[in-house]
Amino acid sequence: MIEITPLPLQGWAKELARRWNSEAYSVFLLSGNIFDIFALQDGGGITYVPLKPFLCRRLFRDRKLLMFYDIGDGLTFGSQSMQQKFNEWLQNYDLVEGTAYAAKGAPREFSKLAPVLRRFFLQDDGEGANATLIIDFPEKIIRRGGCRQHQRRAHRAGGPAEVGLLAGIPTA
Repeated sequence: MIEITPLPLQGWAKELARRWNSEAYSVFLLSGNIFDIFALQDGGGITYVPLKPFLCRRLFRDRKLLMFYDIGDGLTFGSQSMQQKFNEWLQNYDLVEGTAYAAKGAPREFSKLAPVLRRFFLQDDGEGANATLIIDFPEKIIRRGGCRQHQRRAHRAGGPAEVGLLAGIPTA
């Protein structure tokens, strides 16, 4: 069987991968034409996919858990198996906290979901450390002053790099 070499990353995606792999940054802000389609090596040919599938299948394919949040859909996952893994953890969370999130679903409102996710990311078994959360339209859930602070900090961190990566915010 011939192994297919993925297409080389270009521009913002290459910079995001470089900064991500350095582990010096923990927050990234993608801006610009995020509704474009992106080239992806698929089998023997090239397909063009929206940003989320591109991130799932090309940049973050080795993550154990890839989660997406937006105010319309709530928390979604990169695959069914990822969702199942999170739901297994959520059952234990329910036992400790007296909630029923595993049966009803995680809270849709971010202010209620954030403490659950925080606990997940801080768990000791390493699963939380190998998870990634991508938030669509973060300006809709971050208070106005907080968003401006991150925009100023992001601008100082490097400025725009083509369409896509605005900046990576260094880990404190």
